[in-house]
Amino acid sequence: ASQDEVLFGGAAGGGKTGSLLLGALQYADCENYSGLLLRRTMPELKMPKSLIWLSLKWLSGTGAAWHRQDSKWTFPEGGELWLRYLDRDDDKWQYQSAAFNYIGIDEAAEFPQEETYEFLFSRIRREAGSQIPGRMRLGANPIGPGANWLKKRFITSKDPTRLFIPSKLDDNPYISAEYRRDLED
Repeated sequence: ASQDEVLFGGAAGGGKTGSLLLGALQYADCENYSGLLLRRTMPELKMPKSLIWLSLKWLSGTGAAWHRQDSKWTFPEGGELWLRYLDRDDDKWQYQSAAFNYIGIDEAAEFPQEETYEFLFSRIRREAGSQIPGRMRLGANPIGPGANWLKKRFITSKDPTRLFIPSKLDDNPYISAEYRRDLED
């Protein structure tokens, strides 16, 4: 998507977490690339099939290096991808002097304050002459303390720089038939 902001939201099992990681890796082979993937808490980042688990599965053995203490990947070409958290809205200040090409927020509806999102959006910067676009990508289920601001910003807004892509269970071909049945019950 060419829009600055994209929300991939809706059904459980639609592949939202994986799509955020794929987006974050798109320019990881470029020098000076910097990406950030966020969840509300560090334990959420570490859950099975969550962002850290998925990144370890996908990137181990590729030449990328995992720095556990900093929760970041570095790539041979010089790019880096941080996997971090914002437990409280005031935690946004830890990113005050940072600049990223890509920010992805997994389970964005867990973030109650739109102001926190807007602050993070201001951390996206594109260097003059760079071919790397600045992008904000979100994945969310339709429930949580931030669901209302997400709906207003992405679903009911007519702003052409924003895009909402509905997430459906059928979008993910890797979901088992048993899981599909469990969700229907």
